[in-house]
Amino acid sequence: METIEGDSVSREKMTALFSDADAFVLPSRGEGWCLPCAEAMASDTLLIASDFSGVTEFANIHNSLPVRCPVLDGGRG
Repeated sequence: METIEGDSVSREKMTALFSDADAFVLPSRGEGWCLPCAEAMASDTLLIASDFSGVTEFANIHNSLPVRCPVLDGGRG
């Protein structure tokens, strides 16, 4: 596992990381379009992400591993 901190990672380094990875995992929901998910998939890297929001426009059970993300009622009680 490799952790990257900061915003000074070059595009070439990110491309190499995506290409070398076995999978890209995004453990959140509500990311909108999620460019990193699209970039990972464009690098033929397995995507594991929630089946919610904009990611569902290009990631599905046929090309990734979507994680069920049920929406819960946020009401009181």
